[in-house]
Amino acid sequence: MTANYSVKRAIYLDDPSFVFNASHSIVYRKEGGGQFVEPLHGHDFRASLRVGGPLDDVGFVIDFLVVQDEFRKILAGWNYKILLGLSFLSEDRRNEATKFFEARGGVSSVGLSLLPPALRSDVVGAFTIHCLAPIFLGAKTSDEGTSTKKTAEEISSRFADAARAFSTTDGDFSSTPILVNAVNATTEAIADAILQELVKRFQEAGVVPRNAFDEYSFTLCLEEAPGRRAEATIGKRREDAV
Repeated sequence: MTANYSVKRAIYLDDPSFVFNASHSIVYRKEGGGQFVEPLHGHDFRASLRVGGPLDDVGFVIDFLVVQDEFRKILAGWNYKILLGLSFLSEDRRNEATKFFEARGGVSSVGLSLLPPALRSDVVGAFTIHCLAPIFLGAKTSDEGTSTKKTAEEISSRFADAARAFSTTDGDFSSTPILVNAVNATTEAIADAILQELVKRFQEAGVVPRNAFDEYSFTLCLEEAPGRRAEATIGKRREDAV
């Protein structure tokens, strides 16, 4: 008998181990000019993944174990990171950052240590003033009766020890943050960057073909808090192979 319906095939991975802890700060633009920088804060991000596509010779859309292992490795790379968006760059530097990302094949995130010196300095300077200063100087400046309005150099010198909290190498916290190719490192932008990293790795390893978007769809759901989730999709879910 010939079936008159189609069957969409997909796998879902939702495991308690798909979690990472990271901090971010969002820059809000005020009406009439100016901006408000949200205090640096962290989340336990929980991720899940859906992959839809054709069956292979074995009968898999994609091997659960392969996806699971690669997904864990990628999420581990985001663990204990500070995630920043392009809003921490001056307008001129944002254009440079966009070109930098394009030159790297359109990747959506990169560690600050890989940025050109000028871009890295711009991000670190803004991050130091807007995020580190309120955390580490707030109480002291109040007690000492001094102003919190200090130059980036003055603040950085006073953070020689505190900065180690943001680093895994030699106390240089600038190597730890990740710059996301989006206005802000929102949960939506983070989900998109992680998903692009995962798909690119699958393509490079031959797990899915280079033209994977023609046959496969990838959807990542990222929860920043109970009941607050963002979703990113690569490929067209309506075109899952039948």
